[in-house]
Amino acid sequence: MRMTLTSTSKLIAALGLSLISVGFLPGCAHAPHTKEACQELDWYEMGRRDGSRGLADNSQRAVKVLCEDTDQSLSEALYQNGFDSGIAQFCTYPVAFEQGRRNQQSSSTTCPLFLRDEFVRGYNNGQKFTALQKNQKEIVRKIETIDQMLKDQSADKSIDKSTDQMRRAALSGEKIHLEQERQALEAELSQAENSKQL
Repeated sequence: MRMTLTSTSKLIAALGLSLISVGFLPGCAHAPHTKEACQELDWYEMGRRDGSRGLADNSQRAVKVLCEDTDQSLSEALYQNGFDSGIAQFCTYPVAFEQGRRNQQSSSTTCPLFLRDEFVRGYNNGQKFTALQKNQKEIVRKIETIDQMLKDQSADKSIDKSTDQMRRAALSGEKIHLEQERQALEAELSQAENSKQL
């Protein structure tokens, strides 16, 4: 009885695999290598998507040679129109600013010449913004350290009065200088933040 169940189980498994395999065959027949399938693709949207991601290198684009056996002139024209629209969305100051701020790799050569300078300016300002933020955090950390040193010095009764006054004056002077730097950085950050709205 046990052998019959095993044999039956094997037969059911083999039939199931056969049906699954047959189910995949129609999918192969509908690959986009047919004329109808190629014409049904939204070439404009594919090009727009690639352009809006800044993909200028053909090897990175979503479209490779999908429809080798068909007339590709219309598909290529639609794709290029979409790509031109997408690249115009990509090559803007705000997009470049964000890429620079995140320190993402980017190439201005992707952009048409008439948009390139603005893209480079946005990218550089985004990187500058990140550097300013980093500097601001470092200054705030130094100010907090000085505040803690001033508190610790007040609590230390072993320091004579004149030494205490000199240390306090030095620390207070350094804190004032750092506060001025912090204010200048905040103004630059605000200016950089406003510039990304262009």
